Amino acid sequence: MKTLRLLLNILAHIASLAFPLLYLWQGSTENWNSVALLMALLWGVKGLIDPPERRFFILVIAVLFALFALVRSELFYFYPIGVNLLMLALFGGSLWQKQTLVERLARLREPALPEFAVRYTRVVTQLWCGLFILNIVLLSLFLAMQQYQLWAWYSGVIAYVLMGGLMVGEYGIRQILMKKERQHDIDCP
Repeated sequence: MKTLRLLLNILAHIASLAFPLLYLWQGSTENWNSVALLMALLWGVKGLIDPPERRFFILVIAVLFALFALVRSELFYFYPIGVNLLMLALFGGSLWQKQTLVERLARLREPALPEFAVRYTRVVTQLWCGLFILNIVLLSLFLAMQQYQLWAWYSGVIAYVLMGGLMVGEYGIRQILMKKERQHDIDCP
């Protein structure tokens, strides 16, 4: 069952990436209905095999994709905006909690996170929120200007490059800061 869930996650992500790239390749939205139906099917099966506490949310996503496919494929333009809004809500909402989402993820690897690292994870969470806001603003702007080619490049390529850059850059900075902190701990008895 775990393997099937992993396979469904991979296929759902590939399909998510496929539709902006499909637009770049074809220059139209004519096959988006097929992609939306595929995503509805993937999310529907995932909803049926996932734990009950997540089932309702996942099945709602499946129904939304089915509606995208059956009602109007142009609604699919708003999918990347919706994903970024969801991520902004998750990351941004955690800024008002005791532990940010990034801190919770960091504590999976290092449960006894030092105080400097807790402050650092809060800043990283804020950076992710800024990137999600940038994505939302630019994608909305491209749609408002009806610049579908720019929308496709941004949602299918550039946004992922920016997210990858933030991950790699953050990882590098974190390693430097941790090395400095360990050196400081050695120097200060």
